[in-house]
Amino acid sequence: MWQLDYARETRNYFIDNDPYTFSLLIKIEELKFTPEGIPPEGCTQIEDGLLWWEILNHMVIYERLPAENQLIISAIKPL
Repeated sequence: MWQLDYARETRNYFIDNDPYTFSLLIKIEELKFTPEGIPPEGCTQIEDGLLWWEILNHMVIYERLPAENQLIISAIKPL
């Protein structure tokens, strides 16, 4: 299981837009249970360890750190 951390901006996005972003938060939290920390679809690797994921009309940028078993959600923007 992956450890999931959020940048301050992304935490604030969920707080400021609650309850409208609840389903997005659930989808992001499901990343913890994926074997590679990568969703099955809608995800593109930007560079080594940095991924762009389009999900539920949002763009999610996150960093994947396999050595630490950690995913860091860096940015979330509506599409």
